[in-house]
Amino acid sequence: MDYSQKNSIPNYLLTMLSEEYGKSMIIKGKPGAGKTTFALQILENFMGKRNLVLLSTRIGDESLYGQFPWLKKYEEKIKILISSELFLAEIYKIDEDLKKSAAKLIISEFIKKRYVSRFFYKNIFKEKNSPELLKIYTEIESNLPNKSLVVIDSLEGLSNYLKVPENTLVYMIQKDIVETSDSDIIYVSEKIDPSQEDFIVDAVISMDSSTDEERIFRKIILNKLRGKNISFPVYPFTLSNGHLHIFSNIELLNDFHDFKIIPFKEGYFSSGIKQLDDLLGGGFSIGSLVNIEVDKEVPIDKLRIIRNPLFINAIMQGKGINHTPAPGLSFLDIKNMLKKYTDEESFHKYYINIDYTTSKSLDKNHIALGNMDTEKAYEIDKEATEEFSRKNTITISWVHYDILEYFYGPDRVLKILFDMLSMKRDINANTIALTKPGQKISTEITHISDYKFKLTTKDNVIFIYGIKPFTKYYSIEIDDEKGYPNIKLIPVT
Repeated sequence: MDYSQKNSIPNYLLTMLSEEYGKSMIIKGKPGAGKTTFALQILENFMGKRNLVLLSTRIGDESLYGQFPWLKKYEEKIKILISSELFLAEIYKIDEDLKKSAAKLIISEFIKKRYVSRFFYKNIFKEKNSPELLKIYTEIESNLPNKSLVVIDSLEGLSNYLKVPENTLVYMIQKDIVETSDSDIIYVSEKIDPSQEDFIVDAVISMDSSTDEERIFRKIILNKLRGKNISFPVYPFTLSNGHLHIFSNIELLNDFHDFKIIPFKEGYFSSGIKQLDDLLGGGFSIGSLVNIEVDKEVPIDKLRIIRNPLFINAIMQGKGINHTPAPGLSFLDIKNMLKKYTDEESFHKYYINIDYTTSKSLDKNHIALGNMDTEKAYEIDKEATEEFSRKNTITISWVHYDILEYFYGPDRVLKILFDMLSMKRDINANTIALTKPGQKISTEITHISDYKFKLTTKDNVIFIYGIKPFTKYYSIEIDDEKGYPNIKLIPVT
């Protein structure tokens, strides 16, 4: 799956690398964390804006193109240097080219007064020759005063080959190249712990991957940005097709777009999110109990990112929604949202709101049960649910069991749960039960549910994942092309 490249690099880094003066950066992490992918993506972002150089000490060019196929189409725009015997042999043959570059440099220096210092290079290497570094120096110098962006992958590989300590190599490049030519240098490093090089460079970025019950989770951590106040230092991300996609916190505005209907398949009811339906083989089976456990850190207003698509998709196709809302959710807000996609008659026919948070009904399909005797409230709820289900061929109950547990008490609400489920299954009605960790009823619902998903936040990003069935982490995002409430799920891989 290809993802939008607007979510590929934290703005902090783009801002830093867009400044007039040169900057240096280390991207570090264990193998497979996505370091090379991230470094190459930064190169891609500056395509056409900088002279780009990639020095790879890890793999040959064919392997590089195999791992990052998109790189092939940019081979004329990125100077790719592969550190190998063949590369070294070719470097030694280009004395004439170097002379021409030197002549060109003399002219450019006379006019522009820009150069790449070799002071530290000469002091460290003395009589030795380093073709890789010499080529980088010359490549940068010949493009002055235009800025260059260089990726060295990896720092340890170059250090080992040249037999120069990493911190010495970084200091030399910082003084010779970054500070005299205003070029930007990115090092890819296998080190995880803090190192001496961290104190030399302008930015240190860690890339981390961890597993939770075989689910992988990835994140970028901005450990250091010299001169910058980092308000958001952690960015969850995923990898796909040689690219990196950063997940972001979703801001849900009230600018609703047209909704693309997801048809109900025979024997299933749709979640309103196509990727979730596909993951389940067509949706949730008719008559099932779906438990969505919502972590306490998930803001209650963010639940609409999965609730609204389901409600809209069902009502637009003549399916009923039986809604027991959470505290703080206004009936009028739901009504105003749904009426953007349906008329008044359909709204009253296909939507019912059983509200335990207020004692005043605002509409004929708004049933207020707050402050009522519990037995009377239960009878009204059950009667309204049965009548609503008889009028609609498919109904979906969206029930917040935290409010029911508060209203009826933990023990009573368990009996109500089993009574309601028995009645609904007899008429092929469906229940989506929302619970929170720590609720007494949550454990019971987990045992009897046909499906169980968890909605959680990690570093300010909302994720959903399946326990029944087992799934990866999925970030919930607004479809870039269609806009909210069209939702897409992006797996963490």
